[in-house]
Amino acid sequence: MTAPAWQHDVTMLLTADAQTVPRPLVATVNVLMGGQGLTEEALAAHLEAAPLTDPVVHRLHRALLAWDSHAEAPWAALDGEPAPPPHTTARRHRAYARLGFSDSLAQALDLKCPVVENHEVVISKEFEPWYEEAKGARHSFYWAHYEDYLRAKGWGADVIESLDSASDDVVRRLSDPTRPEAKKTRGLVIGYVQSGKTANFTGVIAKAVDSGYRLVIVLTGTVEMLRAQTQRRLDKELVGYENLVHGLDTTGDTWLKEFDYAGDPEWQDGTSFVHHQGIEITDGVPRIIRATTLGADYKRLKQELTKLRFPSRPKKSAPLNDPENLAAADAYLAVVKKNSTTLKKLITDLKAVGSKTLGELPILIIDDESDQASLDTTSPKVKAAAATDAERKRTAINKAISEILSLAPRAQYVGYTATPFANVFVDPTDEQDIFPSDFLITLPRPVDYMGVADFHDIERDWSTETRDLTTSNRMAFVRDLETDIDAADLDAELLDAVDAFVLSGALKLYRERHGTSTGRHHTMLVHESVKKAEHRETADRVRDVWSAHPATSPIGIGRLEALWESDYRPVCVARQDGPVPESFAAIKPYIGDAYARMTKDGDPVIVVNSDAELQANAKRLNFDAEAVWRILVGGTKLSRGFTVEGLTVSYYRRSAGQGDTLMQAGRWFGYRKGYRDLVRLFIPDDLYQAFEAVLRDEEALRLELAQYEGFDESGKPLLTPQAVPPLIRQHLPAVKLTARNKMWNARLIEQGVGGRIRDLYMVPSADDTDAKKQNAKAIARLLAHTGESVRLSDGKNLFDARVALVDNANVTELLGSQGLRWHTAASELVRPQVRFYGNVARDKRVDRWAVIWPQLGTGGHTTLPGLSTPAPLVTRSRRPGRYDFSGSDRKHRIPAESLAAIGPRAADAFLDLAGADTDLDLGVVLVYLALDPSGKADLRSESPVVPTEVTVLVSMVIPEQSAPGGRALVWERVQDDEIHRDLAAVDDPTVAS
Repeated sequence: MTAPAWQHDVTMLLTADAQTVPRPLVATVNVLMGGQGLTEEALAAHLEAAPLTDPVVHRLHRALLAWDSHAEAPWAALDGEPAPPPHTTARRHRAYARLGFSDSLAQALDLKCPVVENHEVVISKEFEPWYEEAKGARHSFYWAHYEDYLRAKGWGADVIESLDSASDDVVRRLSDPTRPEAKKTRGLVIGYVQSGKTANFTGVIAKAVDSGYRLVIVLTGTVEMLRAQTQRRLDKELVGYENLVHGLDTTGDTWLKEFDYAGDPEWQDGTSFVHHQGIEITDGVPRIIRATTLGADYKRLKQELTKLRFPSRPKKSAPLNDPENLAAADAYLAVVKKNSTTLKKLITDLKAVGSKTLGELPILIIDDESDQASLDTTSPKVKAAAATDAERKRTAINKAISEILSLAPRAQYVGYTATPFANVFVDPTDEQDIFPSDFLITLPRPVDYMGVADFHDIERDWSTETRDLTTSNRMAFVRDLETDIDAADLDAELLDAVDAFVLSGALKLYRERHGTSTGRHHTMLVHESVKKAEHRETADRVRDVWSAHPATSPIGIGRLEALWESDYRPVCVARQDGPVPESFAAIKPYIGDAYARMTKDGDPVIVVNSDAELQANAKRLNFDAEAVWRILVGGTKLSRGFTVEGLTVSYYRRSAGQGDTLMQAGRWFGYRKGYRDLVRLFIPDDLYQAFEAVLRDEEALRLELAQYEGFDESGKPLLTPQAVPPLIRQHLPAVKLTARNKMWNARLIEQGVGGRIRDLYMVPSADDTDAKKQNAKAIARLLAHTGESVRLSDGKNLFDARVALVDNANVTELLGSQGLRWHTAASELVRPQVRFYGNVARDKRVDRWAVIWPQLGTGGHTTLPGLSTPAPLVTRSRRPGRYDFSGSDRKHRIPAESLAAIGPRAADAFLDLAGADTDLDLGVVLVYLALDPSGKADLRSESPVVPTEVTVLVSMVIPEQSAPGGRALVWERVQDDEIHRDLAAVDDPTVAS
């Protein structure tokens, strides 16, 4: 498209206004900026025809998203009504009104530039607002170029805005690099596995360098291939062409012999690496000098010379961190793997800089995969034995990080991980450790991301929903493997996975021919063990299966056609992510090409289990140099941070370990745009269940943090990072959240939140008949208050329920010593939540409690004392080794939360029970009785199920304003066991059980 004459004026105005107030766009451009006859009709026509990467569309979308997210937006108030909440359609339409847009243009923009409801969650201490105050006075050189680079790659405005917002949240919480007094901060950023954490910290580094940070250390894990992958990514997207060639004599060809990207196709094309035009003539913009290269980790120079040099300062009487001196100093980037020998070399060079300069040097440490190797796992007993800090024992990598932090008073530490369990159990009282004491940020789930939730059926109730390929992720993407299996059947399973690899490759080529990009690469992962010797055996077995049953033989073609008809065709129709062939005949011409790409050098398999092995296979596994169509066999080397491009088929048999290790091994997570429906996961059921349990653990933490972000009425944070460890839950006892030596430091007394329902499903084990009998008696006393069934609604669905309004005393009794009992292995997890609701009832923070008992009846019935009619049972799954059931039904949670928010007026069924008092503050108890046989019951009988075969499931919610302290409460952990015992002794015994 030809750029309109007013494009520059529109984009400049939107850039200027995005962080302030939206002004009438057309009028302002024409009057204030000298626009050439801009009209709304012309703008609307341009927006309709232009792609999302068009400068006007992109900049308008960015501005709209910025206005959507403003925490304070007085400009959005209307006729005495306050501004609508951020990230809502109502807020967006206030922006349209301020922009002077017509209803038709607003509707068009709603479709082209939709509101993004997901946003990062921030748990933070109070901090100095230096970043906002200095925004107008500093360059935004590297960030602006990075943003332009991402837009040129096709990133949407919504994705870039999310990255901009999240990276701002990190940088604003770092210390001001020009601050007279040195100050350190420590933070943690939580993303999803393979979800783009590198993009976030690349943006953070760009903004930090723009702001004055002059040494950036990126710690990248423990293997060289991950370090090199990160180095290349930063060189390509941040350091850029001009910095990479700076100081090199490029007049001849000699320099190319030593330059690390000389043979890189993306370097040679001249456009794939970011360019920094104008860096030579722009004052105050530093060069970024690499202290490490693609092929070399950090090394000391000869004769004890350091790579880190900071030349004479223009303002000699001022420290290095004076703005004028920082503007004249270059920035250094060191991408270092977590190896104690390498880190010692870096520490030696830091010491050589000199304590005075080091005391004035703003340093940013980015720790990727920060839950790996970085943490101090020394036992508490060993720590306690040290008489002084100097004698304090630490693990090697943690000791090196700690030493850097102690050497550099202005060092800022930011950890990145997708599995934060270990990080938040770090001792917060250790001044030299890396506990994220200043901030904790969870990144939103990215658009187009395919994560663990996309392979599981979380929040599905198949008793009321149809389970098919359109609704069930497991049916669509997961293929079960047997656990106890002989060699012949094992080969047959592996052949199924190999056939899926070939067929999905052919389908990718078909889609590319029909206009849908699926990326350059196509890979399969085989992961059975962490032992190197077993990798070669597995690789040989894959090769044997490949050669003995070639997919291009007549028999092989027959297998692929059967696989298309029974598996891929129905899934592609149900989950379409690209053109779907009308028949197998349309795919057949692409099978040979796919097969040829996989066997380019005769061997489709690459073993990835050591740096030496990787060096030997460097050309075959170079995602940057050429298209990779391979089957990768490996273990740990493929389990941490390393991105397997184009991964489509995963064959996974590795045993379950700690939850964080298990989740990191899930390399099948990532971006699968154009081929989501082709992805397949071959996995045994026990491992599949383990992944689901860890998913629930992670999502529970994210949900908890979302409830506790923000500040109370006095301006204090609702939650600080120190209170996070107790919020972590564990859904599967057999799979620990993280290693035992990382989990010793958590205590929690009481915890809860208002406005959101909580499933208290840490129920007794199936064979704990005494506890189940006690629970049946306890719930019978509560349910005896309910009357005949009434009709309730979540706004879409109707359901029958027996309801009641009961007093606080009834709930105190339910949660007291003679009330419900819990799983013995989960008592420490459920106790703080039970105490929370019990104290709400004891302190009469609500007027009454609404009881909702849905009458579903999918699992038979039982009899309870005090109830004149049979009590229907629901069918819920309790998987082996678990103490929880699948969660409460969303259509039941919605009316429960509405009752807590609005009171009896939220449901007609409660108006009669409330009488004239419709302004009651209500707590809500949602109850199910679940069929839960211990193995002794005859479930085929039509007789009532005895209470020992029934489990009571209770969920609770209170109004926001009823939570002690406002919306949420965390009674923080106590490190001292003696103090913890004293607190337990004085706690109300009626709610402590």
